[in-house]
Amino acid sequence: MIAFGTNTGWVEGNSTCLDDFQMTQTVTVNVELVGINELNANSIYIYPNPVKNQLFIELDNQEITEITIIDYSGRVVETINSNVNTVNVSDLQQGIYILKVATKNGVFTHQFIKQ
Repeated sequence: MIAFGTNTGWVEGNSTCLDDFQMTQTVTVNVELVGINELNANSIYIYPNPVKNQLFIELDNQEITEITIIDYSGRVVETINSNVNTVNVSDLQQGIYILKVATKNGVFTHQFIKQ
């Protein structure tokens, strides 16, 4: 909960200048954080980085449900819906990409460089 000011209404300084108005009314904001379960970076390993052809993914006792490769403009360039630990990236253009690995326990994201 976030509160601003006190609960006394509006106070006017100079009626010809709107910048002189001060807000003294209480405003309550309830914030609820909703997101995805981000896996611990220590539980997944991707290599080599930078990569030319094959990107290897190792997880600590977790099964991969989906792998997504996203370019830096936000466009999904590849999605793999299976439990694989190797991704062929030889067809990708050189650049920086985001690798998103989904498991039953959460999601891991990491950037990699395609040479």
